[in-house]
Amino acid sequence: MVDLLLVRWLKRPPVPRILRDFTTLALALTVFMFALRGTLGVNLSSLLATSAMISVVLGLALQDTLGSFFAGLALQMEAPLAIGDWVKIGENIGMVTQVSWRTVRIVSLDDDEYTFPNSMVTRSALANFSRPTPAHRCHIAVRIPYRHPPNLVIAALTEAMRSAPRLLANPPAHAVVWEFEESSILYRARYWIGDYRRVNTIRSDVSTRIWYALRRAGIEHAAPVRMLRGSPADTVTGRVAASALNVDIFSPLTDAERDFLAGSLHCAT
Repeated sequence: MVDLLLVRWLKRPPVPRILRDFTTLALALTVFMFALRGTLGVNLSSLLATSAMISVVLGLALQDTLGSFFAGLALQMEAPLAIGDWVKIGENIGMVTQVSWRTVRIVSLDDDEYTFPNSMVTRSALANFSRPTPAHRCHIAVRIPYRHPPNLVIAALTEAMRSAPRLLANPPAHAVVWEFEESSILYRARYWIGDYRRVNTIRSDVSTRIWYALRRAGIEHAAPVRMLRGSPADTVTGRVAASALNVDIFSPLTDAERDFLAGSLHCAT
């Protein structure tokens, strides 16, 4: 009835569920107290004194529940998320389906439902991909060898993204040089999407188009390169000689005799 009054007559958004539940509970308790006094003649002052002690005991027993309740009030007042928003709570990403007085529920991209206590939501890092606008920027890291000019690589990446469907035209997709690495240049192909639910399928489509665009332009992806250099032969010989002479059979020899013998050794292949 309250939602009907606000939405249809006053043209205002419906009251959050947690506020409706809290108001309903307060009204029910008020009616119950007046009923006790008017019908049964119960002295409310003595009842309130007794209930104060009971509330202390219940407060200690329900610390987590009360913490989630007040955290839910904070979420309703600050409104960092709403039904339908795509958010990241801790390491979990999903669409908000319910914000109650105790928990927040999200449904992930794999259609799995996660339930978080409100106290955990207020303590965790919260990222909202639907605000301040539904536009969300994504990027794909591409490593290209140094022999390819950056302007040609950026042009090929940008052209590949422009031909991909379901990307937002504004802001336009573009590529940038991000970092000079040991054996390659790291580029970032950046684009914007309007529907976070399709983030994985759009990423796959853009990655496929980038692969073909680079092949048509004669640009290769970088492969990991490691330079391995061996030690000089004389260094190896010295280490082998030192190890070979450090045995009991050579213990009677003096240091000078050991040095002479070590100098006479050589590596045989």
